[in-house]
Amino acid sequence: MKIEVIVIGSEILSGFTINTNAAFISQELLKEGVDTHYHTIVSDDAESLRKALVEALERSDVIITTGGLGPTCDDLTRSVAADLFDSDFIYHPEIEEELQKRYGNKLVSARDQATLPEKAEIIKNTLGTASGLLFKKNEKSLYLLPGVPPEMMEMFSKSVLPRILSKISPEEKKRNVWLHFTFLIESKVDPTLRKLQKLYPTIEMGIYPYRGKISVHLSGLIHDQKGLDACRKVLLEEFGKYHYESLSGKIEEAIHNLFSNNGLTLATAESCTGGTIASRLTVLAGASQYFLGGMITYSNQMKTEFLGVSENTLNDTGAVSEEVVIQMAEGVINKTGADYGIAVSGVAGPTGGTEKKPVGTVWVAIANKDNETTSWLIQGKKASREMIIDYTVNTVLGRLYHIVTRSL
Repeated sequence: MKIEVIVIGSEILSGFTINTNAAFISQELLKEGVDTHYHTIVSDDAESLRKALVEALERSDVIITTGGLGPTCDDLTRSVAADLFDSDFIYHPEIEEELQKRYGNKLVSARDQATLPEKAEIIKNTLGTASGLLFKKNEKSLYLLPGVPPEMMEMFSKSVLPRILSKISPEEKKRNVWLHFTFLIESKVDPTLRKLQKLYPTIEMGIYPYRGKISVHLSGLIHDQKGLDACRKVLLEEFGKYHYESLSGKIEEAIHNLFSNNGLTLATAESCTGGTIASRLTVLAGASQYFLGGMITYSNQMKTEFLGVSENTLNDTGAVSEEVVIQMAEGVINKTGADYGIAVSGVAGPTGGTEKKPVGTVWVAIANKDNETTSWLIQGKKASREMIIDYTVNTVLGRLYHIVTRSL
């Protein structure tokens, strides 16, 4: 079964809005062992949309579109799809009545949103006004979903995904293995994967690097299960000391589970990362089980007053130094009583760098309540401020994960 996702919207094609809808749909399919074969982005233009749908219906079995179902002048998906399937429109008074109950008589578009293609099956939208639609013809299925992400996500998960999965046999579904590592680069893992590819040619393998971490993806059909298990075993034997456990692949999830499951607590002291470490940790529900809090001590004064960093040290070595981050990490433990404390201070740029401390220079320290402290220097290559911060956060959390697991 070939599946295609078409995202409709000039704002997405122009780059003004990030295309998260296609990513969500493909990720949800992949979790179920189903591949997406094509992604298409098309503008809010009837001719372009018609052409995209015609091409998709020729090459794909299931097409899922998002966007263009609203009542405004640039919402053309319903009419273009109806024309392709030779469908008239029909008014559904029950839909307008329900919309008026939910939104009141001020919803002037209620009648328009209740007038839908006669040949389409209606997919109920409980979060918004635009109904989803399903057209079928010659074993082809065209799903039309709203572009608003929460509406699309709920409708896809509840109404579309189950239908797709019901038409796929277990033998057709892919088995996926994800392994996540910190402190590894592609060139270290690639030779091992090349050897495994020769031994197991039917298994698909890929390496995905991202700012301080990499993920390895293995994929095969049901008859490849033994090979998948063997590949996983080899990779963990060679690179196990860099591996972390996370269903989502996010290092913060690994930290969340590690600290929560072992009754440990954590606090942070951040300068150049501006609270990003704390934000990444607390975005996960239940972070209060282990995360005591964080301090954004951006100025020298804050470092001294709140963390007890020595003024003499700041004057002698500067804020971006090993001595300062060690005192910050130990200071945040003294303040909070946490089992572990993280401290970061650096030059994230794009300005502020010097010859001795260029942009990308970041000092990090991780301390514990037993007065054991690890510190190191991140000397980043030329990159944007966002990339430097993101790389730093992933690297810090990765090192924390391995320090804690080795101590247990």
